[in-house]
Amino acid sequence: MAVKTAGIGIWELDIKQNKDFWDDKLFAMYGLSKDSSIACPKTWHKSIHPEDLPKQLELMEKAQKNNLPYNTQFRVIWPNNSIHHIKSSGVIVRDASGMPERMIGANQDITIYNQAEETLRLANLEMERALRTKDEFLSTMSHELRTPLNAILGISESLEEQIAGELNQKQIKYVRVINESGHHLLELINDILDLSKIEADKMELNIQPVLVQKLCESSLRMIKELAQKKSLNVSFKLDKNVTIILGDERRLKQSLVNLLGNAVKFTPQGKKIGLEVNGNEQTNKVTFTVWDEGIGINQEDAKLLFKPFVQLNASLAREFSGTGLGLALVAQMIRLHGGHVDLTSELKVGSRFIISLPWRAATQSGQTISPVQNLKDNPSQPADQPKLPHDKHAVKILVVDDTEVAAQLISDYLQHKGYKTEIAHNGSQAVLLAKQEHPHIILMDVMMPVMNGLDATKQIRADPSLKDITIIGLTALAMPNDRQNCIEAGMNDHLSKPIQLPDLIKVIERYLSPQPGL
Repeated sequence: MAVKTAGIGIWELDIKQNKDFWDDKLFAMYGLSKDSSIACPKTWHKSIHPEDLPKQLELMEKAQKNNLPYNTQFRVIWPNNSIHHIKSSGVIVRDASGMPERMIGANQDITIYNQAEETLRLANLEMERALRTKDEFLSTMSHELRTPLNAILGISESLEEQIAGELNQKQIKYVRVINESGHHLLELINDILDLSKIEADKMELNIQPVLVQKLCESSLRMIKELAQKKSLNVSFKLDKNVTIILGDERRLKQSLVNLLGNAVKFTPQGKKIGLEVNGNEQTNKVTFTVWDEGIGINQEDAKLLFKPFVQLNASLAREFSGTGLGLALVAQMIRLHGGHVDLTSELKVGSRFIISLPWRAATQSGQTISPVQNLKDNPSQPADQPKLPHDKHAVKILVVDDTEVAAQLISDYLQHKGYKTEIAHNGSQAVLLAKQEHPHIILMDVMMPVMNGLDATKQIRADPSLKDITIIGLTALAMPNDRQNCIEAGMNDHLSKPIQLPDLIKVIERYLSPQPGL
């Protein structure tokens, strides 16, 4: 009964008489009628797919000669020309003298399973294609959004430093508004890209020991000025037992600043907000609680709060700016850390957002953070540091960027700071100028026409006379593997656009300073 239920057909081959014996199920499995067919090897030969027959005959012969199990799969062609996939197994029965006498086996039609596997395979291919398309879209959008922002922020910073000429106070005020608005737009773009990277499983965390007090104090500093403008009383309480946690400091800080920023935004003038940290040794968890005496949230709205692009209601959207991405990002960032975010709130009384993260108090004692672990405080650490002149006036820098405004802006700024500069607008020009001018530093854009920055870097590195040039990648892609791609191509460092010009100078100066061991 079990064999019939499983859709299995039984066969037996009389090896000495070269005759087959099939049960009814096997005839049906081959699309044959028992009345119209006589079971014999020729029936099997005619039914099996001609491309599969030689291999099956070979396997059967080996099984008989070497007393091996017969386990295989093949295709059969039904009289209506439909193809069916068969799984077949058999064993040899020998006579008293040890000679092969019979072969007994069972067949199963696995066509439906193979079809399911093929459907799954095609679905996986389609999913991979969709993920690649989404990844390419993210890269393109990152580049297209950050490239104009790079010019906006760069020009506003240059104007504020009055490099192009002196400004009056009203003009300086306007320039600062442009700069602040540009940075606000950059934050929104980063939020959208971060959320997209998480959904595409492209977000990578840099898990390291994190000093909790430093994390909290630096997060509170980020909202200090805004809190002071509203005369908010900001408090901070830290459990003395919680000194170090494991996590991505930048992402944890991003989450705390987001919650603290919301606390400031939704808390009326003169009220209180705070941050509390507590550790629980029994549950091996640490909680970061951001609380406020703000407008509060009703239970129905709280259910939607961590969904992307959701704002509570139209009146709040008019009163308080934002995309509704922040809390969704916080929830996802904390989830990637193995934690979760909870909320308790009461209308017109206030809210408490509680981040819970894994924590082991036993690992606290004697644990320190080495200088290597602190690299995340300065993400643009050089991969290698060739020797450069210490006098900036002797340093020649090649600026490579296909956007003329951006290239000229960086060049003008560097010249204002005392450096000599050359400009190239694509990778081919960069290679040619590198060979002609032998610059000390190349600021290499990555996405360019004619030849991209990665290929240009590889060609430059292939020339032994250019091996000591410091090459710093500048990319508006800002995807997780961008830095790795730059380093693998031969670059010494990598910066994401929009580039703040003062930060660019800091990176260049780090290469000009004497490095330990060089």
